[in-house]
Amino acid sequence: MNVKFNVGNYWLSKATEIHYNIDEYSFSFEPYNNGAALLLINDLNLSANEENMLLGVWGLCPHTQWKPTNSFLDNREKRDLYIDDSRFLDSGVATRINQSTWEVFINETKQWVCIGNPDLHGCSIEFAPGAVLVLSEQSEALSMWLKISG
Repeated sequence: MNVKFNVGNYWLSKATEIHYNIDEYSFSFEPYNNGAALLLINDLNLSANEENMLLGVWGLCPHTQWKPTNSFLDNREKRDLYIDDSRFLDSGVATRINQSTWEVFINETKQWVCIGNPDLHGCSIEFAPGAVLVLSEQSEALSMWLKISG
């Protein structure tokens, strides 16, 4: 499904923090804010509020399948990120962004995980602390980067 995003002009202060729980093989964000809409990249949920703004990321991402990379996002903008299409806003219904499973990589030195190709470049938007979506020229997701903490 071709989900497009709009980049906001600002980065509202967000009280969320991304955590990785090694025992549960999963990411979560705290404090948890149950969004009105969900998008999926692999088995990771991107929650959005009633205004289509992405809030955070949570879900399964087994570290046992991560591959090493030296790639890293040096440049990223802190901005709000919005889902561009209201068709994806059915509360409780998840829409998958990627049709096939994206590989997952880790830059162990920087402690960032990349879901998708870490060498694809585009507009990198940090929509929540430690959560970056890389967008194509068509405003579609190319990859997602998550900072490991917790």
